[in-house]
Amino acid sequence: MTGAPLRVGIVANTIDAEYGVRTGGTLHFVEVAKRMTEWEVRVFVPSFVVGEISALLPKASVVGMPSVHRITKRRLTLYAASLVSWIGRIRELRSCDVLYASSHFLGDTVPAIVVRGRRTLVVVHHIIDRPAARSGGRVGNAIAYVTERLSLALVRAGGGSLAFDNSVVAAECRKLGVRNRSVVSGNGIDVPPAAGNGRVAHDVAYVGRLSPMKAVDDLLRAWQLVVRDVPGAHLRIIGEGTASFRNSLVALRGELGLDGSVTFLGRAADDEKFAVLRASSVFAFASKEEGWGIAVAEAMACGLPAVTYDLPAYREIFTAGRVSVPVGDVAAFAREVVALLRDAERRDALGREAQLLATGFTWDKVARAEIELIRDLAGCS
Repeated sequence: MTGAPLRVGIVANTIDAEYGVRTGGTLHFVEVAKRMTEWEVRVFVPSFVVGEISALLPKASVVGMPSVHRITKRRLTLYAASLVSWIGRIRELRSCDVLYASSHFLGDTVPAIVVRGRRTLVVVHHIIDRPAARSGGRVGNAIAYVTERLSLALVRAGGGSLAFDNSVVAAECRKLGVRNRSVVSGNGIDVPPAAGNGRVAHDVAYVGRLSPMKAVDDLLRAWQLVVRDVPGAHLRIIGEGTASFRNSLVALRGELGLDGSVTFLGRAADDEKFAVLRASSVFAFASKEEGWGIAVAEAMACGLPAVTYDLPAYREIFTAGRVSVPVGDVAAFAREVVALLRDAERRDALGREAQLLATGFTWDKVARAEIELIRDLAGCS
């Protein structure tokens, strides 16, 4: 295409009212959109985040999708509404040459595929596991599993292209029969350089959503074992989630006798988050389901060794600076944290490895891969 600038519409209709814009999926499309400098960018988001997205992307046109979040907080209702809310913005969607679905969930893929079909790029961060294998409510997990499979089938039938966080996710999609044109673009981080604040030898940090799949409850149970061996250790948890789940974690902290050694810091601004990471000695992240791991990468960029569960995506991405244990093995997780807290030399060596590895995680690299594919989809030279 020649003449007028390419018009790219980014569909991010599934931003969660509880978690808001501070998630890896939102960060991904925002950072890519910032680099679409030659194009006209229109971002379609739920009405309740129009202001925040406008502040993050001042050069883009941000369009609010109708939302029922003021009427109900029920996730199923909100999700169902996202499947039809785009109809009220169909004229604006049709004005775009290419549509970019920020996730592979139905609320994003339906508008993109229905309106632009083959001129659609869908970002896939991870594939949901079988409901019985996931933490959280079984009904919710079953709905997520079924609707994800329906969404992938829609993308396959509609001929949309795919951008994957890693080759493991790409392979999982191929096993599901989705063999559309694709690129592995990955993820990036943006950690400002700063001098070290002075590590606190027995401080451990967690950054991430408070949700069942992040397994912060596993982390608390592991922490009970850690403080038995390292009584002065302290865990700082940055992140927010639903009120009910956060309250359950606070209650668990009390049940485990950890009130004095675990602090919930809530949602933190970037400068506060990075200050905590740079003052800590170890990053502990017991998430059970990840397509990449931005929080892990940010901690590594701050020079922290990470203790994680052994997830397939991590084996490909975090090849240094990390210690892993089998998923769900709380005792092994605690042992590795204790070992690092007691061994400053090994801890520092892993931290240097982590920091070096993290230098390769750039948003410019991610954006180049996805922008090149979008250009091809639009028929640009």
